Amino acid sequence: MNVRRKTDDALHVVAIDLAGGRAVIDLGNVADQADPQLSASASQPLQPLLDQLAARGGRLLIEDSLTYAEPPTFKAPADTDPEQPAVVIGAINGVRPLIAAKAPMLLEIAADGTLVLDGLVISGGALRLPAAADNQNRRLVLRDCTLVPGLTLQPDGAPGTPGAASWSTCSGRSRTAGG
Repeated sequence: MNVRRKTDDALHVVAIDLAGGRAVIDLGNVADQADPQLSASASQPLQPLLDQLAARGGRLLIEDSLTYAEPPTFKAPADTDPEQPAVVIGAINGVRPLIAAKAPMLLEIAADGTLVLDGLVISGGALRLPAAADNQNRRLVLRDCTLVPGLTLQPDGAPGTPGAASWSTCSGRSRTAGG
């Protein structure tokens, strides 16, 4: 696994290449480009909104720092514009919503698709990208996200399950970036 760091003013990107080739990732300001735009608040169920993004893409903004207690399935279609990710799921400025799943959270990313998770705290279950039937790239971008170590935390701050993976992939051609 190769790790490259790039600093561009306020943007700090870590690109992890899992496929053996080179990944050149420049995130830019992707969170402001996706359309249509949906919003969530007050701990409402996220899955109906995520399902709306599955076919056409777009952006879901979470507007508060509350807990969203469900194991969502994040879905992203293929990118139609190479300069813009298919789906962005993020927090508005100044909030840090908690996605508190009690099971793994599936990443259903179409061939040549991109899913951006931005500004989320993710706990309780690992992000999981299942194996695909094809050999196409699927991209997951984690920007300003926290994957809780050990999936959950004990009252003293220790990991709930030391050594547990916060994300996993069974796909040979996936690339992950985080910043």
